[in-house]
Parts: sequence; C-alpha cells; structure tokens
Amino acid sequence: QILVFDHFELLKLRLGGSSSTSTSVGGGPELSPSAGSVTTIDLSHDGDALIAGYTSGLVVLWDAIRGTILKSVGDAHSSPVTSVRFIPRPDSLSVVTVDAGGLVNRLNFSKMVLFSTYTVETECLLDGTAGQILATHVLPPPPMHSPLTAGRGDDGALGLHPGFKKLSMIALSSDRSTFSVAVEPTVSVLYRWARPTEDMMDVDSFMANLLALKAVDGKEPDGSEMKQRTVPEPQAFLPCISWGWAQIQGGGKAVTPILARAWGCAVQFLRASFPDSDGDVGDDAGAVQWPAFGDYNEFQASAPVVALEWLGERSLVYLTVTNEFTVVDTVMMTLIERLDFSVVKLVYAEFSLSRVASTQSANGGSDDQDKTITIRSQCISTTFQNSIRSADGRILILCQEDLLAVSNLGIKQRVSTLEEDGEWLEALALALDHYESTIKSLEDRRRLRDRDLSKHPEFARGQRSEEEEWIAALLLRYMKLAVENAPEPVRDNSAGSAGRDKQQSRFIDLAHGHFQMLAGVCIDFCVVTRRLDLLFGPVFDCFKFAQYVSVFFDVLEPYVLNEKLDYIAPEAMTFFIDHCKAMNDLAIVERCLLHMNVTFMDFDTILSLLRDNGMYTALLHVYGRGLDDFATPLAELFEALFDAADSCNAKTYRRPDGIPKNLFEEYGYKAMMYIQFCLQGKMFPQGTSLEPAEKVQAVRHEVLGFLQEETHAAPPTMRKRGSANSSMS
Repeated sequence: QILVFDHFELLKLRLGGSSSTSTSVGGGPELSPSAGSVTTIDLSHDGDALIAGYTSGLVVLWDAIRGTILKSVGDAHSSPVTSVRFIPRPDSLSVVTVDAGGLVNRLNFSKMVLFSTYTVETECLLDGTAGQILATHVLPPPPMHSPLTAGRGDDGALGLHPGFKKLSMIALSSDRSTFSVAVEPTVSVLYRWARPTEDMMDVDSFMANLLALKAVDGKEPDGSEMKQRTVPEPQAFLPCISWGWAQIQGGGKAVTPILARAWGCAVQFLRASFPDSDGDVGDDAGAVQWPAFGDYNEFQASAPVVALEWLGERSLVYLTVTNEFTVVDTVMMTLIERLDFSVVKLVYAEFSLSRVASTQSANGGSDDQDKTITIRSQCISTTFQNSIRSADGRILILCQEDLLAVSNLGIKQRVSTLEEDGEWLEALALALDHYESTIKSLEDRRRLRDRDLSKHPEFARGQRSEEEEWIAALLLRYMKLAVENAPEPVRDNSAGSAGRDKQQSRFIDLAHGHFQMLAGVCIDFCVVTRRLDLLFGPVFDCFKFAQYVSVFFDVLEPYVLNEKLDYIAPEAMTFFIDHCKAMNDLAIVERCLLHMNVTFMDFDTILSLLRDNGMYTALLHVYGRGLDDFATPLAELFEALFDAADSCNAKTYRRPDGIPKNLFEEYGYKAMMYIQFCLQGKMFPQGTSLEPAEKVQAVRHEVLGFLQEETHAAPPTMRKRGSANSSMS
C-alpha cells in the first residue's frame, strides 16, 4: 500500500492493496495483487500526481488528490522497478524509470482533454547493456529566489545562467561510472564521472578495522560495546548520488547545480556551469548550449556511506553503515551535526549486484590453448535510495514504524536558538563562520583602498548589508548582557581585616578576568568582520564606561603587533598613549605604530601626540610612510636634539655599554641612524627598501639638501614652542 498524508500529517488516502480506496480512471486496469509490492515512489513537484514502481515491473501514475489511477504502464519493464523520478518540466508530466536489469526509460504522460484519459509514450534511454543502474537522481527545479543573470551580476556573484532554464538533467550510476545525462531539450550524455579509486573509497581499510573489532568478542578497543546494527552488513557498497542547487565558496547566495556522490568512504562533488559570456542566451537560440563539468570538492567520511541527500543550498546529509547521520556545511566543509541512528529502524532494500570477471586459463602451456573464462558472481548490498528524500528544506526518512523529518534551520534560526539557550560564544562563532563564507568574499571585490580616512574599508558607511547589521547587533547584545552581569569589583578603600582584603582581591581578579575575556571576544569579532567602527565606537565606549580601558588595550596590543589590526582611531590612540605612560612603557606605542597602516591616520592628531611625548622613532616613520616627507621629521628631531643639548652637559663621556645617558645622546644616535637609512635607500626603522627605485634618489637629494643648508629654520609645527632661537645653526 501507499499511504498519502496531508501537511498536517493526517492520513488521507490508501493507494493499492485489498482495502484500497482507489478506482480505475480511463483505460487503466484495476490494480491487482499480481502487481507485487511497491518498490519505489515519487511525488510530482506540484504535489498533484504520484508515480509508483512495483516488483512485477508495473509503473502506475496515481492522482494524489483523489486517489485514482491515472495510467498503468505494464509493458515498459519486465524486471522489478528500482527507481522512479519525475522530471521537473512545467508543461509536461514526464518520468524516468529504472529497473533491476539496467533498463532506463522515459515515460511521457499526456492528457486527452476530450475523454479525460491519459496516454503514455515510452522512450528508451538505456537498454541495459551498460549493466545495472545502481543509483538515479534528477536535478530538481532551481530555487525561486535565485538570480537569473547571465554571467556575473553587479555584486560579482555568479548568477544562474539562463541556459539552465531550458535544461533538464538526470544522473545515473553504474558499477563503473556515474553519468550526467540531459533529457531536455534533447537526450545527450553530457559527462562521464569515473568511479573513485580503491584508495579513495577506503572500503578495505574500514572492513579490516570492523573485523578487528569483531575479533575481540564484539568489544571496542576501549572496552565499550559496539553499536547494535539495524541493517544487515552489505557485501558491497553502492554509489549514492544527489543533484542539488548549492552555493559555492566565494559565490555569495548564488547557486549552481552540483552533483554530490558518495562511494564507499569517498564523498565527492561535481559542478555544472556555463562559461561566462557577455551575450545573453535568448530563448530563440538555434544551437543547444551544454554546461561544462568539473570536480568541485571532496572529503572522506568516517565509514562507507549508504544514503546521501542535499538539505537546502549549503548542507549535505549522509548516512553511514555505522548508523551515523551527518550534516555537513558544503561551503565551509565543516561538520554541522552528527546524530546516532543506531536505534532508528530505517526501511531498506537488498540489491542483488551482478559482477562479471574474466580470467585466463592455461592448458598444456601453449598460448594458443589458453582460454578466457568468464566468472559471474552475485553479491547482496543494502540501499536506502528510496528511503531518504529531500523536500521543502526537510529530509524525510522512512522508518519501519514511522516517518522522521529532519529540518534545516537557517543561520539566523540556529544563532537565535543558541542565543536563547545562553550559548553566546557558540552563537558568535557560528555567525563568524557565516560571515567569512558568504559576506567577506563579496566585500573583498567591492572595497577599494584610499588615503582618505572616510574611505577606509573598515569605516565605510552606507555599504552594510542586512546580514552584516544583524551580525553586529548580535555582538552588541552579547556585550550588553556581559557588562550587566559582570562581577562587581570591590575597591580596597578602607583598612579591613586580612581575610576581607583577600576576598576583595579575589573579586577584583574575577572582574578583571571577565572583562579580559569580553575584550578578546569583541576585538576578535570586530577584526574578523572588519567593523572597526564598532570596535572604536560602542565597544570602546563600553570599556571606558566600565573603567576597564587598560584591559581593552592589553588585549588589543597583540592584534596590532601580529598585523591583524592596522588602525587605531584618534580618540582611542590618545587613551592608548596614556595607558602606556601609566605603565611607563611608551615604547609599546612606537612598536605598534610600526605595524599599522599610517596612510589612513589623522596626521594632525597623531603627530602632535608623538611630538609631545618624545616618540621620534614613530614620528619619523609616520612622516616617511604616511606623508612621504623625509626632511621635515629630521628638522623636528634636530630641534629636539638641540633643546636636549641646552638642558644637559653634551660633552660628558658615553657609558662603556653604549647606552645613552641622556636625551642628547639618544636623539643624536637616532638622527645618525635615520640619515644612514635614507642615504642607503631604506625606510626607517624597519630597514625595508624604498620603492620605486627612482624614489631613492629623490630621498637622498631631499635629505642631503637639508643637511647642506647653513641654517635650518624650525618647522612650523615647532615654532609655537616660543624658543628664543628661531633657527638652528
């Protein structure tokens, strides 16, 4: 019997069997017990028709709404039907049928309007000489939201080529190869995909390990009981194939046909695509344009795969012989979920696989007497190709006692679920994975670097997508919750007992550790998502309000030194310098500046800060790298050098270890090193070569010209000091 349920999971119809509610329509005979058992079914994409195959070779087209037989086809197959699939064409009712002998037919059903009956036209696609067909799948219709553009759209993503609108493809797999076959607009074999090598399938290694486990009385090496199997052990593993419209890495939300195949432990992906073209493919194009095929990706499963289906546009599910039901993100190639199906009794079919082998038999040692002996063997394998199907973003799994539905939650639903469960770090990590796989790659194509701070990629406004703002809002919600629930720091403002002091210290450490963790999460999140407007806006303001700016900069410093962050906003830089002053280590600021992109800095602010704090190494670097000016910073350094000479005894002897005793020695040594680097054509202080080559001569001329001047006027930025001497001689 075939049971038909509605969307509310209520039983509506029983098709076939002694208690059938079906009746004959038109010239179709009443379904009799001689038809045998149902072996495979499929539902049309509009849900109005159902096709069923039987052990007798009978194929029946049912009305899924009224429960009537629309057409019975008894002469298309003489062997049990192993697979039936509707071909998604809006203007026709067409089905691909496969039997156990390898015969593949296409049945085209037509309705006679006058008599309301159906006729069928049978077209043979494979006559069985290629061997048994072990797996079949039809490319479903494309998602409705896919962009129908030729080539690349405005966002740089590969859209759906219009050639796919006229194309219907199926995939067939024998024991040796998998074929991609076009059935519309004409029948044509488009691609032959060879069987994976034995090393890739890795079946022998798995079976050896399985036998080793059985050798220890059914115990795992660690002593735990082996999982109880719910299906017989197969003697051979069949290929599993599934067409799907899937996203690709770096392609944004655009989809393309991808054929997934599992054979043994090897899981592979074949992509179909049309080459980019400047011209559109019109509907009246005379020549048929076929897609090209190429390997897209592959990975190894932990055990041989017995079922495979697409779940949405970026998820693939597969079932292994060890009862592991696994969901994989095919864009990032990461594990999403793994379920134990050892207690689930799935419906399966045993497939009798015929194999033919040839060998040479020597007779009397004479070559002309050698004979070729053909050996035919039969082995039993287990197949689930008719037990697991994908429909409407769900995987439907037919069990012996019930029907399971596995839903595919979208990224926002999954993140929201984790958020509701309080799993904030997991939610943020999932959002970051989504950002890197679908948003970051598209932004890289759009962003252009410019010296203007407003054009800095991390500060560009008006270019944020809805998903970017959603990810940013997730971080801000987490930060607000973390601050509201932070441990209360207990300040030691009174003389208490020793025990109380110890308790206060413990609370202070808890608060410090809490904000240290929070800073790490926020900074890493903003750096990965390139949201420096958040980092130096709401995030930095939050740490200022909580009075944990020092913790923020302690965590921020390694990101700059490791060149993961190349910019610090002016306000934050002021606080950063004050923080380093409090630590009595201004050298940290200079080390950080050497790793930053100074071309985007607010020069008036940063140079003033460097000058006021005597950080001339960083000042020389910012002038040279950011302003392409090599003489002005030298003039400022000379001014500071002469001021230092006036305030100390410049004629004192140097220390034996060479360490400068005063600012005069420090600035003088720095000036000599700077001049040496400029004359050698190197950037100070990194020592990297100046580029392009003609720039070296310009820098030498600029520095030598400055040194040859008889008097050196103080730069305009220095004159406001109001020194008695307006020139340096």
